[in-house]
Amino acid sequence: MKTLVLESMPKNFWEIIINNGWEKYFFSESDLPEQEVEILIIRTKTRFSQKMLDHYPRLKMIIRAGSGYDNIDIDAVRKKDVIVCSTPEANKTAAFEHTISLIMALLKRHNQAQRAISDSTWKDNLQPCWEFSEIRALIVGLGRIGTMVAETLQILGAQVRGVDPYLNDDEMLAKGVRKIDYQQGLCWCNLISFHCPLTLETVGYFNSASLKSLNDPVWLINAARGGIISKEIYQDPLYDKYILGIGLDVYEKEPCSISDLPQKQNIIYTPHIAAFTRPARMKLVTETLKTWESYVFHNEVYGEIDYRFTYK
Repeated sequence: MKTLVLESMPKNFWEIIINNGWEKYFFSESDLPEQEVEILIIRTKTRFSQKMLDHYPRLKMIIRAGSGYDNIDIDAVRKKDVIVCSTPEANKTAAFEHTISLIMALLKRHNQAQRAISDSTWKDNLQPCWEFSEIRALIVGLGRIGTMVAETLQILGAQVRGVDPYLNDDEMLAKGVRKIDYQQGLCWCNLISFHCPLTLETVGYFNSASLKSLNDPVWLINAARGGIISKEIYQDPLYDKYILGIGLDVYEKEPCSISDLPQKQNIIYTPHIAAFTRPARMKLVTETLKTWESYVFHNEVYGEIDYRFTYK
């Protein structure tokens, strides 16, 4: 099947294609007429809309090299019976590790500590660091990454509860996590880590109303999707009272500059690097090509989208 690669892929992607003798199947945008494209491989930059879909009348499959489907008009492709797949295993370890690193950096006040050295104030004005035994963590989304984060936090001594409307109590317990309603969780927790897709239900999931639901100040972590934490919280008068610190790796508009972001000293920003590791990049390549090979040569679908979600 003629496959169009719309975005840059790591070098070893093309090396594997050549080693397997698959060159005749793969094309760049300039080498293949749109009406002949049967499979598309995209990453995060391509916004696949109804307008784009109209350009590819023979399209059978979209492979999103990465996790999530925020950049694809799911309703449009469903109506055309186009299969949509991703590479859900590729970045799970890297994203899990990055999440834990953000949590540790917040609890141990790395941002403030570095400023204390720069300001020559040493630790005179620092608040005490936290230990994991003090943490009541609410994990929103118990998929691959959220489950690993929940397991690790419990090993480190934290209490953990989970929010996932697509898992029943038994399925949640099988993951070693007690299920809780989101609103009840907000009342209970002092740390929230988001691991859910960006859907119509999760846009602005943590907002000013969420601040009002808290009983205790919280640490917030979002390495999932920009837009889950609403911008309105940064101007809310309750922010200073209820936000201990925030760790962000994802943003509504990417790339962004520091001038685009809230100027709060208790926020740690990283430039969407949760999956930016050598092993994750290698797994992204192999999983993308495994998905492609399974469909083209064995008529099997690997890593298909979960249509229980209503994607934004």
